[in-house]
Amino acid sequence: ALVFLPIQAKANESLNLADRTLLQATMQIDIDRLTVEGTYLAFDPIKGNLRTLYPAKNHPMIMRMGEHYILCSDFRDDKGKNVNIDFYLRRKGKSFVIFHKSIDQRYIVKAMMKKGVVTVAN
Repeated sequence: ALVFLPIQAKANESLNLADRTLLQATMQIDIDRLTVEGTYLAFDPIKGNLRTLYPAKNHPMIMRMGEHYILCSDFRDDKGKNVNIDFYLRRKGKSFVIFHKSIDQRYIVKAMMKKGVVTVAN
């Protein structure tokens, strides 16, 4: 069973265009930084193996989890299967920093949305 911290999403606060752009750019820079010759390596600690992923499409939706944000991007594996990566970000001065990535675990975000811990921010 998933257990969530008592973080209340601030649904009434909207993001301005500069913050939305900066959040998306932070995610894209991280993807570009970790993509080598078109591949993004992801370690699966459960199976103890590396997955070779290929960047496909960033989602425009930004989600809020209290003072933090979640953005997602689609990747494809070697067999062409969609693999979603959720990027968890927080503000750092005038910019944002990624503090966690969740690979192919969209059920966590969906469960937090159902509990009201995560809301759509844009």
